[in-house]
Amino acid sequence: MTEGEPVRFGALLRRLRLAGGLTQEELAERAQLSERAVRDIELCIAPLVAQSPGFVEGY
Repeated sequence: MTEGEPVRFGALLRRLRLAGGLTQEELAERAQLSERAVRDIELCIAPLVAQSPGFVEGY
């Protein structure tokens, strides 16, 4: 990735999750989402669930 290059949210979420040492299951639990929802967001095949109560606080 180069400076100024757009980053997909899913790719960024995955990179941050891995940097934080979390599994998809752990992030899902903290964010009050299903593990599948986290996977789908990372793969950009699901709409963002920003209205989820724990989405931001979970990470």
